[in-house]
Amino acid sequence: MLGMIALGTVRGRGYTSDEIRFFTSSAEHVGLGIERLQLLQSVMRSQRNWVSVIDSLKDMVLVHDQDFRLIKLNRVMQQRLGRPYHELVDQPCAKDLPRALGTRWERCPYCDGGAQAGQGADPCFGGRSLVSSSYYEDAASAVRATVHVIHDGTDRYASEERYRRPFEQVKEGVFTSTPSGRIRDCNGAFAKMLGYEHREELFHLDIARDLYSASWQRERFCQAFAESNYLKN
Repeated sequence: MLGMIALGTVRGRGYTSDEIRFFTSSAEHVGLGIERLQLLQSVMRSQRNWVSVIDSLKDMVLVHDQDFRLIKLNRVMQQRLGRPYHELVDQPCAKDLPRALGTRWERCPYCDGGAQAGQGADPCFGGRSLVSSSYYEDAASAVRATVHVIHDGTDRYASEERYRRPFEQVKEGVFTSTPSGRIRDCNGAFAKMLGYEHREELFHLDIARDLYSASWQRERFCQAFAESNYLKN
């Protein structure tokens, strides 16, 4: 039930069965029109909400079709490009997106061997970025689109480099490991202390089995560390 259609006349009168069928049919058509309008408004509301969600992301988002023409951008990407939205959409990626110094790409910076596989040098804006890519197909138009979400990791990479530089240069052996006994990272000094030429050789070792003279020493170390969260000598 969507509503009621009321007919008013200045004096009473009767209606034939044909007139009643006509009024009923008209009311059904009006009802269908209202229903379609409400559905359209609901879809538009949902689309606006989705756009708001995408625009609220701090990461850059761009969507292009199979011909590498931009379909959508979020606000962060649009602001990074520094141009009005209507000038960017429906344009080739190669026309709208900049090229970082020393990079070469033709169709899309994140499809042509850029940072699409993960973290690396950003072929579009420079610096470092972490890119995730996915695909979807519009059921109505059968247009296949690619979605790139680009996280700017330049500051984080610089911070990690500031940490790694002294980590690599100190003469003392430094390593990090998992509780299960796998080395996650170590510096060159630690590898040399144990007689290895490259630190990567240690990553597949079991600490308790391969590095301690007896496995119970590792167990005792972990137990003592768990109790005080700090050990010395």
